Amino acid sequence: SHRGVDRTQPILPFEAPAEARRVSPVETMARYLRHIREGWNTEMAQDDPDALFQHQEIYLTVPASFDAVARELTVQAAQQAGLLHFTLLEEPQAA
Repeated sequence: SHRGVDRTQPILPFEAPAEARRVSPVETMARYLRHIREGWNTEMAQDDPDALFQHQEIYLTVPASFDAVARELTVQAAQQAGLLHFTLLEEPQAA
């Protein structure tokens, strides 16, 4: 991570034209997780509310190099995406 970058600010896509719509890295991750949640719910939980993604225990892997701020931003993104039950797990432990 780049410590001098505010990851909550709309800075992506990096090096895009000035008129391009930008989003923050946190919002980008939240959108990605929301997309996965919606896809799961459409395909796997159509007939079973207990199978909804937000009711599952989700493990989000993060690089071991993530500092406390990066981990907290990952938590924020997961919460924005509507995840209720999740655990952060460092990649070496996930393997």
